[in-house]
Order: sequence, then C-alpha cells, then structure tokens
Amino acid sequence: MEQCDIKDPVSVEVKGNAIVIEPAAQSPREGWEQQFELAKKGNEEELMGG
Repeated sequence: MEQCDIKDPVSVEVKGNAIVIEPAAQSPREGWEQQFELAKKGNEEELMGG
C-alpha cells in the first residue's frame, strides 16, 4: 500500500484469480460503539439483526 501511496482505508477481496483493492465503503469500525452497547445490555436479538 505504501508503494502505491494509498493512505485511505481499502477493501481487499479475491475475485476468481484476482485480488481486488477498492476504496472502503465505510469506516472499518463504523457501528461498533452501538453494537458494544447492545452486547453490554445482553440484547442478543438486536445484536444479531433480528
């Protein structure tokens, strides 16, 4: 990444025989705070999206 001067977050994915590097759609930790709060409350239904 450094050699290509890529400084922003990226998404890395394997498609067939290729490795695809694209700009990240969101912050890698986006939504974590809310999920931790749900986990602390023991609200497993909401945490699992149900």
